[in-house]
Amino acid sequence: MLFENKRLSWVSLLALGMFIMAFILIFQAITSQPANALANSQTFLPQVSRITVYPVSGQVLDSEYSPVQDVVISTGSGVTVSTDVNGAYTFHLVAGSYTLTPARLESAFKPMTLTVTIPPEVSGRDFCMDCAGPIIDMVNIPAGEFQMGCSPGDTNCVENETPLHTVYVSAFDIDKYEVTNARYAACVNEGGCTPPQLTSSYTRPSYYGNPAYDNYPVIYIDWNQAKAFCEWEGKRLPTEAEWEKVARGSEDTRIYPWGDEQPSCSLANMRVDGIECTRDTTEVGSYPGGASPYGVLDMAGNVEEWISDYYKWNYYSSQSSWVDPTGPTTGESRVMRSGAFFRDLRWVRTAHRSAILPTNICSCYGVRCARSR
Repeated sequence: MLFENKRLSWVSLLALGMFIMAFILIFQAITSQPANALANSQTFLPQVSRITVYPVSGQVLDSEYSPVQDVVISTGSGVTVSTDVNGAYTFHLVAGSYTLTPARLESAFKPMTLTVTIPPEVSGRDFCMDCAGPIIDMVNIPAGEFQMGCSPGDTNCVENETPLHTVYVSAFDIDKYEVTNARYAACVNEGGCTPPQLTSSYTRPSYYGNPAYDNYPVIYIDWNQAKAFCEWEGKRLPTEAEWEKVARGSEDTRIYPWGDEQPSCSLANMRVDGIECTRDTTEVGSYPGGASPYGVLDMAGNVEEWISDYYKWNYYSSQSSWVDPTGPTTGESRVMRSGAFFRDLRWVRTAHRSAILPTNICSCYGVRCARSR
């Protein structure tokens, strides 16, 4: 009987110990959660120096990352970033939906964005550097004023490019190159974009999907396809004012991105003196001599570029305030900028504006993306 009582006591003590251990584990799990919010975490590969979190509310939460920092950095609104001595970092997100976008430094990323919903879903994917094809470069355009519209010394001015007026544009980033076939194909392969409506080019039966032309500009996409692509990359279409500031700069009213020098086939892929330089698209960035004041390439020639704004013929004379203009609120056509490979000098001027229906496609229509800062 005494033996049985001792055995019962040991069983009771063991049960009590297991109960206490379970209580401690549950208590730790509860107290480790952010106050008043269910949470989970998403770990990313440590190849970028900064991640920006954009909550659905639109508030931007920015955090700087240090590869050797073993601390938790508070970014407000319940979002924290922890890093360890190995450089791995984890975002701890309160309940909500987030789009996570890595800063583009010197590498491409895949996917371009991750959407995380907490709870109940948490994406299990990480960003992967250098696995999305060609390097994606962006150029920072500083905030400030510039002169928009036709230059007084330009003999090819059109009424819809006047009057010349001062515009203030906030800082933003823009693609250094036009969007290539390879970049666009990555979006198609991920299910974020629909394929170009034709896979040929002006003179080539096989163009999109042909590795020989991976670094050539994507064409035969309409405005909605261009918009969808930029959004898939975590960017947007540039405004007309942003595009012209990139092409012209803020120091003068130059007629062309490179200055007032007459166009030639060494400066842009276009038509000069009635002769087309190449009769088709060329690899992006092939004309460094024709770079804009900010070093952005192919702002004249190669392909025309979709713009976010609606088009209005007399828009320049219809506004009283010129701070970050986004164009008319309604319209049928969208603005198209930059002349194409078969256009002459009138079309490749920095001030030239075209009106194109958003459903139109052409072997000369491409896109370049921007991103707010």
